[in-house]
Amino acid sequence: MKCTVAVENRKEPRFAVFFKVLARDLSRFSGCIEGVSKSGCRLRFPDAEDFDLDGEYAVTVCPQPNSGNRNFELTVKPRWIQRVENGAVVGCSVLCTPGYRQFLRLVHQISADADDPDAAP
Repeated sequence: MKCTVAVENRKEPRFAVFFKVLARDLSRFSGCIEGVSKSGCRLRFPDAEDFDLDGEYAVTVCPQPNSGNRNFELTVKPRWIQRVENGAVVGCSVLCTPGYRQFLRLVHQISADADDPDAAP
């Protein structure tokens, strides 16, 4: 799995990825994770319900089938929302809940692939 790294002005690197995500309290439709770091993720949905930026939401992450990772649930806290022409982008912190360990393993795997120039796209 090939990905790019975005450092920007951040505490840790963010990796550009594309995974399906389900978040019934945020959207009626499935969305995707566009980027991950050890502490957060950027989600995109074709629509987004109104929600509380102080709320916590369950999302199901569906990694690529050939990645060797199973679907898992995370709890996220939205930090910002940007309405875009074809939906909404939501920046979230990932909370330390049971799915967080699997999320960190996935970020570590993506990080290792980003460092490996021979990693498959």
